[in-house]
Amino acid sequence: MWYTYLLQCTHGLYCGITIDVNRREIEHNTPSKQALSVRMLGTPAVMVYCEEHPDRKSAAKREYAIKQLKATKKRELITTELNVIHKFK
Repeated sequence: MWYTYLLQCTHGLYCGITIDVNRREIEHNTPSKQALSVRMLGTPAVMVYCEEHPDRKSAAKREYAIKQLKATKKRELITTELNVIHKFK
């Protein structure tokens, strides 16, 4: 199973894909493993949205689609039924 996720950072939202949501959130908050974009957006980075996909290709397509959305639409995703973040908290 693959996941498309959104992190709430100090200065905005970050979107990515992973197979391990918990590990990825920890990595985003570990300075030596942070992506440049997360460093620029600031920590702490908190996982606020996650949706499941059967394979990497569909997760990557969804990541691209989410990255094309305006910030207001990304924030709306957090409250939708697609958000399965409760499975990981």
